[in-house]
Amino acid sequence: MSQYDVYRSVFRDRFGIKSWIPAWAPGADLRPGMTGRMVAGEFVYQYDLKHRGVNVPDELPPSGKGTDHQWSTENAVNISVKASGQTDAAFKSLAAADLGFRLSFTDSDAMAIVYRNVTERHLIDQRALADEMVKSWQGGPWPKMQLGDIAITSLLVADWGFAFGASESGAEVVLRASADVGPANASLGSITGKIGVAWQRSTSVSALSPDGLVVGFRGLELRQRGLFVKKTVAEPKFEGAAEPETTEEPLVPADESWPV
Repeated sequence: MSQYDVYRSVFRDRFGIKSWIPAWAPGADLRPGMTGRMVAGEFVYQYDLKHRGVNVPDELPPSGKGTDHQWSTENAVNISVKASGQTDAAFKSLAAADLGFRLSFTDSDAMAIVYRNVTERHLIDQRALADEMVKSWQGGPWPKMQLGDIAITSLLVADWGFAFGASESGAEVVLRASADVGPANASLGSITGKIGVAWQRSTSVSALSPDGLVVGFRGLELRQRGLFVKKTVAEPKFEGAAEPETTEEPLVPADESWPV
């Protein structure tokens, strides 16, 4: 199982986020109005809607109850702590005054993930946006939108978080934290506040942001028979997951489930 397969399974089976496409890699620079294609489960950006004459509506305020998620590969991620004022040879990249956390990965493809206060961000009028997308495809000026284009309309964003993944056994990440975060212990739950990466090696995934981290998205896809909401992926089993299939729902008259 690839690291992406592991993350996708954790996203749905462990975090319970089943109606969003996971952003890969975590923390990808995604925003509403970005348009592209899905390639091997990853959104590949091509252009912004405004470059095709399509106006992007404003965003609604964050919605949904903020949720927290954390997970690490079982028996494959060890966490140690350096208290402020202490020195430790394993934390040589930190000053004595720093509080530090060290993540040690004992398996390749192991991951450690923490997301805090995850909320939804939606564009205000996605139906009007859909109409403009169809008009661009049908008769807009060249260059115009093409069948198969997917425009991002909604984001799932963590106010704070990180995701690290090992490329090989022995990978490490050392995090620097300010001493005012309070007492710390060797657990994912104690890693919070203002932190930064002081040192890392052999990581294939490295995303940390104190100012917002995109973890998932939804979008509208132009299809021959109309406009479809690209929102879910068939739920895989956590181990040995088969290749998922994207579920595409037709854009239907307004109802209480909008926005998607």
